[in-house]
Amino acid sequence: MPAAPARRPPGAPMVYLAAVPPHGAACDHHTCATPALVRVVFPRSRFDADGSPPAPGSWDSCDLHWPAFRDATLRNGHHITDTTGDPRQLLTEFPGWRIFRSDLGRLYAARPGTTVYGWLTAQLRAEIRRWQAGSGPVLPSGPAVPGSPQVRGDAP
Repeated sequence: MPAAPARRPPGAPMVYLAAVPPHGAACDHHTCATPALVRVVFPRSRFDADGSPPAPGSWDSCDLHWPAFRDATLRNGHHITDTTGDPRQLLTEFPGWRIFRSDLGRLYAARPGTTVYGWLTAQLRAEIRRWQAGSGPVLPSGPAVPGSPQVRGDAP
């Protein structure tokens, strides 16, 4: 029996950058115009054989469309990097809070009597601070995170 042909290893995974979109940005999914909560910056494609102009370098997503995009990206072997920080940092910043991520990728912070959430580390940090200041969370349209790291323009 002949040996099975060697399979070519899949291409290197792409790394997508997730950031807080600019204030007032709307979701880029078809005709959805709800407030965007995550800006995804795509790696620049090196494919130019078809002569088409490069695709847009970023995509703004809302609370409804982000989980499906994130899931498809990860299922296809790619990575998403939260440019706003590492959620594990929140454990030392906010002792007494339990920090965890859901299967859909939403970050949660919980303590007895309350739970807040965000898609990105900076959003969760802002929600915890808002709760500690006594103003409560801003949901469901998501938190505004002034001064947080944002990615502007096209991917590097």
